[in-house]
Amino acid sequence: MTIVQHQFVSTGWSGGPGYTSFYMQADGENTPQQQVDALKTFFDAIDGELPTEVTYTSVGSYRTINETTGALVAITAYGTPPAATPGTGNATFAAPSGCVITWLTSAFGASKAIVGRTYIVPAGSNMFQNDGTLADADKAAVQTAAAALVTALSPDLLVWRRPVDGAGGGISVVTAARVADRVAILRSRRA
Repeated sequence: MTIVQHQFVSTGWSGGPGYTSFYMQADGENTPQQQVDALKTFFDAIDGELPTEVTYTSVGSYRTINETTGALVAITAYGTPPAATPGTGNATFAAPSGCVITWLTSAFGASKAIVGRTYIVPAGSNMFQNDGTLADADKAAVQTAAAALVTALSPDLLVWRRPVDGAGGGISVVTAARVADRVAILRSRRA
């Protein structure tokens, strides 16, 4: 089976650019154009959580990948690439800090639930409370946008387990999303 990878690049911050990938069924309910349009709607819904200096932009094409081997099958340009999404949140931010969306599935592997994660980093300082957790309204905004994305792309949105050490890759359909009330820190983005 083949899957589709949609990738967005975040720019405008020290430590960038950042790359955010989403995986979808290649022959699912939605076309790749409809999938990327739903992703654009997701980023537009959370633009208030992004610093004003940060912009998320589609790379302009999607990759078709063999699910089991990870081999690249094709790169195809979108008929209508989505416009960039600039942040509209607070201008003050810490580059490695933000929030994490956990994509839940009903599948299990190696005695654990299979989940995926998307890091929204950096986030504007408006997203954080004085106690070091996410502000309730901002957490709710990301949770609502993530849930809407799951609804819009069900059953196309996937968690892909990449092939490792001879074990083939696999996919699991995302059934829900959860945003934890804690700040995510990406160590690789520290200077």
